[in-house]
Amino acid sequence: MNYYLRWLVAVLFATVCNLGYAQSNEPEVTLDFTSSSNPWQLKVSGYELGKKTYTYDGLTIEIEGSHCLNNSGTTYFLKCQDEAYVTLPKFNFTVSRIVLDIYTPAKALKNSVYVGNKVVVAAAAGAATCDFAIPEGNQSAGTIYKIHNTGGAVSRIKQIKIYGQPGSVKTPTSISFDGLMGECITLTDGKTASGEAFTGYRAVEKDGVAGKVSYEAKGDGVADVNASTGDVTVHANVYGTMTVTATFQPEDKEKYASSTAQYTITNKEGSRIATTIAFADGVAGMTFVVKDGDTFAGYAATCTPDWCPTCRRRQSQTIPPCRHIDQTTRGRHRCRRA
Repeated sequence: MNYYLRWLVAVLFATVCNLGYAQSNEPEVTLDFTSSSNPWQLKVSGYELGKKTYTYDGLTIEIEGSHCLNNSGTTYFLKCQDEAYVTLPKFNFTVSRIVLDIYTPAKALKNSVYVGNKVVVAAAAGAATCDFAIPEGNQSAGTIYKIHNTGGAVSRIKQIKIYGQPGSVKTPTSISFDGLMGECITLTDGKTASGEAFTGYRAVEKDGVAGKVSYEAKGDGVADVNASTGDVTVHANVYGTMTVTATFQPEDKEKYASSTAQYTITNKEGSRIATTIAFADGVAGMTFVVKDGDTFAGYAATCTPDWCPTCRRRQSQTIPPCRHIDQTTRGRHRCRRA
């Protein structure tokens, strides 16, 4: 009985260890260029020259140098001419290895990994599988890696596999603005379409992860945003567009990744009714001389339009329902209900 239990424990332990090894031995990210559907939308008729970015499945790469998708026959791969650079996305985990799967490499082909302008690791010439062990000092999450091929040979890349350190991958978080429909708020003279004041939106983490949200605004100064609450104070007479960004920082930074969300505020100037004010014919431009003791009654000016379609009232001096002539409005009509 004891022998059986010891055997069972040994089997279970071995199984757990094998499972753990298999999980840690799988790449965190695989950039695959072998699909006939060309999901990266690489150029297939001749070479793409210069520098270009490509995005697929939420990952963005940048390729500098002549490159294309090889689609001859049944074999597909990313084809990079000599001295090309493939810049990888930022990863939110510690990168321990980068592996290139190369299709029929030339003997002179040399691939290497750059961080900035420095080579951190290089593969042997002519290697079909380039297994780059990233030095410890260059493994941090967020590091940008570049794949560079030299040797006067074409690099035919089928896959680029990114491996993380066990336990280094952070759980992603996601925040959104509660109640926000779409990503753009359009105001007219600081008001919504219904004539209400806009006070902003607050961001929340959808899975209830503990943490703190902060806010910042960049752009044309349309509004001020409270850095802690996200409350917005709009400047009605400032026109343009600005972006409000909310950033979530989790309390447990070892386990969870940060996240951001954005929306824009566009404030437009509303239409104005042109107005004029003038004295009666024969009065404008005249000079009146008044002696001491004389009484001068003056002349009333006439406003045009006399009837305001906005506040539905007449622009008379006895009942002034709006301030249509004012230095602050530059002569444009702005009604104010009495």
